[in-house]
Amino acid sequence: MKNNLAASGQDSEAIGLCTAIKIMERWGATHQQISMTLGVSRQVLKRAKDVQFETIALESEQLGRITCILNMHAALRVLFENPVNLYGFVTMPNGNKFFDGRRPLDVIADGSFASLYETSRRLDGMLHGGW
Repeated sequence: MKNNLAASGQDSEAIGLCTAIKIMERWGATHQQISMTLGVSRQVLKRAKDVQFETIALESEQLGRITCILNMHAALRVLFENPVNLYGFVTMPNGNKFFDGRRPLDVIADGSFASLYETSRRLDGMLHGGW
């Protein structure tokens, strides 16, 4: 039986990784997209999904990637009340100049930290009336 994350003794890095994976799964991301976006191997994703580890050592860039996903999710939760937009926004073609008709999920899944960071920054900008 799987343990509750908070009660399992996991460290904050493991909890952050598990949370980012769950968010991306709700967005409809594939395992390949999640792996590329978070900069972790598929083996690490499988271990995280199965909650088979209590601690994990992540590099600073991986932590930055997790932070971007958490920040994007937080911004979407403020911007949208309806689950279709909250979880579907990243899968919809976007006419913003930065996205140029591409889906935000495709942009962040290219594996580039710059693309992920810029996407997160754009969503944060929406909160403040910019785009």
